[in-house]
This record gives sequence, structure tokens and C-alpha cells, in this order.
Amino acid sequence: MKKRFIPEALTLTIYNRDATAYGVSFMTDSDVASFVQFADEGDTGFKNAKSARVSTRDYEGKTHVTAVMEGLAAGKNYLWRVGCGSDCSEKFKMKTVDTDSDSLTFTVYSDSQDRKHFGKWWRGAWQDAKERFPDAALCLHGGDVVENGKTHDLWVRALKYNKGLFTSMPMLPVTGNHDHMTAAGDVTHRYFNISPPADKKEPLLYYSVDVGPVHFTMLSSGDYGYTERQGLNAEQIEWAKRDIASSDKKWKVVMIHTPFYSPGKYGSHPENAGQPTALRRQLNEAFAKLGVDMVFTGHDHVFSETYPITADGRAEHTSPYVIKKINGEYYRLAVSPKGPIHIESGCTGNQNRAIECGAGLDEVSAGYFKDIVETPRGCVGYIGVRISGGVLTADYVLKRVSDGEDVIVRRFGIKK
Repeated sequence: MKKRFIPEALTLTIYNRDATAYGVSFMTDSDVASFVQFADEGDTGFKNAKSARVSTRDYEGKTHVTAVMEGLAAGKNYLWRVGCGSDCSEKFKMKTVDTDSDSLTFTVYSDSQDRKHFGKWWRGAWQDAKERFPDAALCLHGGDVVENGKTHDLWVRALKYNKGLFTSMPMLPVTGNHDHMTAAGDVTHRYFNISPPADKKEPLLYYSVDVGPVHFTMLSSGDYGYTERQGLNAEQIEWAKRDIASSDKKWKVVMIHTPFYSPGKYGSHPENAGQPTALRRQLNEAFAKLGVDMVFTGHDHVFSETYPITADGRAEHTSPYVIKKINGEYYRLAVSPKGPIHIESGCTGNQNRAIECGAGLDEVSAGYFKDIVETPRGCVGYIGVRISGGVLTADYVLKRVSDGEDVIVRRFGIKK
């Protein structure tokens, strides 16, 4: 009888910009040839399975396997599995994204790093999201997946506890500061298989993906290790501007780990705000002029929603809002905002933080926020986003880990 193959640190991503290929990454102790197969949902025996394109390399005594599943049909259910030699993993089920639809649902997580529970709190967040947003086609992660990126065992444990998320839908991650805490630089490459831009030279992970009505631009704030905390390198800045300008999608979404605006300790104290204020100088004008709608960030482990940020960096307090009932719930929607709304995505790990903006800190953070929510002890937060035509709605859900009860739900969005 064949043995059940159990891969380490298994992840699924969208591999290329047009979302026609999916990336797979995992580790194994074996040097026997590995494989990745995918088949139509009804082909449970994999009799007509296709094989992904596989590459391997040595990584600290293990074999790092990356694969690309190509020729996938849009909006279709597939089975897939990985293996080594004659041994196969369990079968996983996924549904590819619908690349032509004018609607899309996705979830947003960030800062799942966890000193004690190794990803178990994050599992509670995405399991709740699966019930609230059953039509979610993909998820975003705002960085700091684990506490210390150079410790492989932390990745193994966090990804194992959350296998049900990583094998059922693709993730679009960005790099957090904890994900490049290593002399080797950005370690995100080792755990997520994503095709970088053709002209990319620097070692950090940034890329873009088109899904349905949305263009996602995923940036790396890990540049600060090379720019003395003065924002992004020129290469990434120029690439981001070209990338966003090249898209004619109705909605443009950016994700980056470090917030431009935060009511937490890294956005409220002048001594900590070098990177956020540098990002404002470098990208506020471009984001507003190129039609970016929403910027998702992490890092400070709180939730915040700014007013629309104009090209000259002002918070547009006079921007109109409407209250609209959608699917039985009321949402506060910004109407045709003149710049992007910046959203800090909360925290899906156990490192909860308080709001720190206030008197004496006006030069850094005051006046930018429409809404702010701290993350109380024992709670996790995530965001679910639904886009349909010219309306984007978002739910920020803050839950208590011990009993799964809602603590806060904020509903907001944009109407074009």
C-alpha cells in the first residue's frame, strides 16, 4: 500500500498576472522526485490528471518544491494533490477565480504572527470568514505571517494549522518585517510561488494580479532595510506606477505591510513614523492620480479607515458618504472619492495592540481617520470584501477567540 505523503509548508497562490496559472510551494525531507497533479472535480481517481511544471532546490537540508499549474479554466472546480515518488498526499479541492466577472469576493488577513499558538488564532478567523463569505475566491495577507521568518518550524506549524485555507483558495501575500528577519533577505519567496515582474532586479517580493474587476498591486515595504527607513527603492516605486497605470480594471487595490497612516504606535509617534511619512511622499500623488481605490496595510495590529487621501496628501473630510442597505446590512459608502481610502486590516495573531494617536501627535496621525478600532486582548480581526459593479462593500469583523462571539463589526465601502 502506498504511504500518505505529508508535505511541509504547503501553499497555493495565483502565479501570474492574468490569473491563468496557480503556484504551489512545499518542503520535503526526501530527495525522490516530487510531483503536483490536478484534475477535474469528478476525476477522483486522477485518471486524466495533468501534471504541473515542477522545480526543486535545496533549502537547509530539505528539498523545496515549487510547481506551476497551467491551463486552468476560469471559475472551475478542481482536485489537486502533491506527492513524492509513488506516495501521494490527500486530495485537495479548489475553485479557480473567474477572470471575466464584474464581481469578486475576497478576504483580508494580516499579522498572524503568534508567539504562543502558532497560527491557531488565525484558523478561527478564516473559519469564521468561510461562513460569512462562502463565495470568497481568494484571500490577501498583509504580512508578518509568522513571528520570525527565518525559523522554518514556525512556518511549518502555522501553515499546518491553516491547511484548510491554504489548499482551498489561492493567497496573495505581501512581505512583513517579520517575514524578512534573516540575513538572506525576504523569505516570503521560500513559502509562496509567485512569478515576479520581468524587469524586477531587487530581491524583495512585489507583483500584480488581475482577478475579475480588480487589479491587485502587491508591494513590499521590506525596502526600508535598504533605504534607512525612507520608503521604497526607486525601482519598486517606478514599477508600481507603471503597473497601476497599465491596468484598465474598474477597481484598483494596493496592499503593503507598512501603513501610510496608522493610529497605532508605528504611525502615531514621530520617532517611529519615518517609513509611513516617506511612503506618503513617494506614492500619495501617484495613487490618487492613477485611480487607486483602496490601500490595505498591516503592521500595527489595529483597524483603521482613513478619509479619502488626495494627491496632495490631504484627508478629504468633505467627501460625500451615503448609507445603503445591501443584503440586509447597512454600509457607509464613500461616493466617488477623490483618492484612495487606506485600511489597516487588524490582527489575526495574538499580539493585540491599542490605539495610540492623540494629543501631541497631530503632525503624524490626527485628522486622517474616519474610523479606528483597537484589537482587545483575546480577539482577532479580519476583513471581507465584496465588489459588484460600481459598489465595494467591506466588513471588518473583530471576534473573541475563546467563544467565537462578535465583538465589533464595522461596515463601510465605496460607491463609484
